Order: sequence, then C-alpha cells, then structure tokens
Amino acid sequence: MGVPVHFALAHAPTWGWIVAANVLLGLNQGLTRSMTVNMKIDLVGPSRRGLATGLNEAAGYTAVGVTALLTGYLATGYGLRPVPELLGVVLVATELALSLVVRDTAAHVALELARHSEPLPRSEKTGLKAVFVRTSWRDRSLRGASQAGLVNNLNDGLVVAAAVLTAASGLLAARWITDRTEP
Repeated sequence: MGVPVHFALAHAPTWGWIVAANVLLGLNQGLTRSMTVNMKIDLVGPSRRGLATGLNEAAGYTAVGVTALLTGYLATGYGLRPVPELLGVVLVATELALSLVVRDTAAHVALELARHSEPLPRSEKTGLKAVFVRTSWRDRSLRGASQAGLVNNLNDGLVVAAAVLTAASGLLAARWITDRTEP
C-alpha cells in the first residue's frame, strides 16, 4: 500500500496527488506499525509487552528523526523533488527485501496460547462492537490506553496542522515555498 507513495510525491503534478499519497502513507503506517508492535509482543511474551512496545516506539521515532535529517540535507542540496524521495525508494526496496527473509511469529503465538488455554471467559463476546465497548468504557486499563493513544495522535495532528497554518499564513515566504514545490 505504501510502495507508490515516494514515486507519487516525487512526480506529483498537483496537490491532489500529494494528498492521495499521504492518505496511502497513513493507511500503510497504521497497518505496518500495528503489525510490528504485535510481532514484537509475540516474540517477548506477556511479561515484557511494555518493553517491546517501548523499543518499537524508540526505534520508530529515531528512524523518523534520522530520515527527516537526511531528507532535509538532500532537499537543501538538490531541491524538494525528486532527489529526497529517492531515500524513500531505497527504504521501500530494503523493506521489501527484508520481508522475504523475516520469519512469521506464528510459532511464538502458538506457544503463548498453549500456556493460556482460555484467555477470555467463554461468555465474553469478541466481535468488533463488543471489543469497542470494552476498550472504550468497561475496562478501565484499556480505556486509559485508548485515551492515551488518542491524545498522542491528536498532538501529532495538531503539530502538523499548526505547521501548515504557519506556512500558509505568510510567516514563511510564500515565494520560497512555491519555488521549491512546483513540479
């Protein structure tokens, strides 16, 4: 889902293409991040889930910071497009190659399930609506985790919105922005 993002950003003829690429990027990020966290939790077991999640967050934000630094250097030297997007193309190729050699964690899940013969009471429903109600209202710990995740994502969204509004309000020279974003 995220493979065409860097190509679309590098050669987008209009802002609509950039918005569509960012939608794909968001969907890709949501799915891959969730699965990465789940796989790390599968590997460490139930007693070290917090450690797995923390390591995943640290690695993810470190990678975002390093990538921002590298693309910033590339953009300074070569302009906003298409050179900085080549780093994304290299990362996509690397990720696709790694996906061929990384093993699935299904064996770890089976081992954990064998230790816990019945994780939920049989009377507890596991449908989408039941899980939503449980994590949003009934289970205090899950409700807290859901609210923390919401606040974290809301903060990220507000920072991005503030950056866009700052740029659009003229605090950054409009000519400087448009000169570097024209295809």
